[in-house]
Amino acid sequence: MTGAKRGRPAIKPGERGSVRATKRGATWQCRVRYRDQEGRPHEFNVKGRTKHSCESAAHEHWVDLKRAIARTDAQDSASSLASIAERWFAHLDREVENQCLSPNSVIQYRRCWNGTLRPMVAHWDVNETTRADVQELLYGNLFRRNQRGEYIFDEDGSRIPLKGPQPRQVLRLLLGFAADFGHRRDGMNPLAGTRKPTASPRNPRLLRALTPEEWQELLEMARTAALRPRAAPHLYVALAIMYYTGVRIGEALGLTVDKVDLRSDPPTIVFDEKLPESFRVGQRQLLEMTKSQDQRVVVVVPQLAEILANVLARLDYTRAGDPLIVTKRGTFVTHANVRTTLRALVAGTALEWMHPHALRRTYLTAAERVYGLAGAADLGGHLDERVTQRHYVIIEGVKVLDPRAMFVEVPADADAEARRPRLRAVD
Repeated sequence: MTGAKRGRPAIKPGERGSVRATKRGATWQCRVRYRDQEGRPHEFNVKGRTKHSCESAAHEHWVDLKRAIARTDAQDSASSLASIAERWFAHLDREVENQCLSPNSVIQYRRCWNGTLRPMVAHWDVNETTRADVQELLYGNLFRRNQRGEYIFDEDGSRIPLKGPQPRQVLRLLLGFAADFGHRRDGMNPLAGTRKPTASPRNPRLLRALTPEEWQELLEMARTAALRPRAAPHLYVALAIMYYTGVRIGEALGLTVDKVDLRSDPPTIVFDEKLPESFRVGQRQLLEMTKSQDQRVVVVVPQLAEILANVLARLDYTRAGDPLIVTKRGTFVTHANVRTTLRALVAGTALEWMHPHALRRTYLTAAERVYGLAGAADLGGHLDERVTQRHYVIIEGVKVLDPRAMFVEVPADADAEARRPRLRAVD
């Protein structure tokens, strides 16, 4: 819902919203929203000991910000990186039209440029940019902007990578375009021949897989939270779908009611689209193809079938394209909503390390133990030519992935042959 629909006037390009200080503990804080000349939303925060000092500081910061923007616009000449970037993205759009480049790659490049690089290097002259300038930017400023994590969020809620190789990669491609297409006089790319920064060791806590006991504890926590007054059950349903099918969070949130068939034998779910992470409530953005660019039909295990039956029974009226996991207003649930709700659910518990992708890691770990590495690649939707037909259930010529053996409890007194799971066709 936009500001105009709520009765609040929309902010015009180049203007700011209202300046109102609110009490935050012992201090006052102003969060001021504004739009640049191109209409993109931004905001800044100012703190003060009193309400008057806080609002005065916000007004002064806005005046300084407008002067800085004016200086940047004045320096935006034909040889500036901002101008070169516009031509580069136009070139990339043509590459996408010719099917020479993935559209998702261009989306990531734009996010990194607009959210991370543009505010810092838009006024740089491409002919005066040296390797030392870029290294000072990356190692002296950019990679040290946030010491608490690997990313921050921009004004649209999208991730801005800070310590990874993406900002350097975007700069390298941009400067390479300038050199190859004659925008740089010496025809040289300052980052040609350089190596990307060494990746920091990953936190072993983030590589964990859930044990069956931990999963039951998490599921019970989500189910209990969904039963609270005025609570939405979308987290409970999303966690169940990701755990029992191994799909990514966007593939689970992008499910529509026509993709679930509980009346077939066996019941199945079709995964061929995903909800992009950039989606925000109120947008009319269409779903995108999945990462593997194919259609996967997954058999619904009995535990998940029971949950989905209850979800479909609660939906009053559904059409073919309506979302399966919905908010109270009947719209798609965003990635940020699920991540925020999950963090709040596990805060202060033994599962505080949990994140949505841990469910996919748990699923593929179990799949590797049951079906081997090739079978796990099949069930996870990973492209691998070595995968054989025996890892599928064939029904009417359609490849149907059947993970039910992973969730069947075998009696402890069964012999070794009976305990060994197999994939077999369904009659």
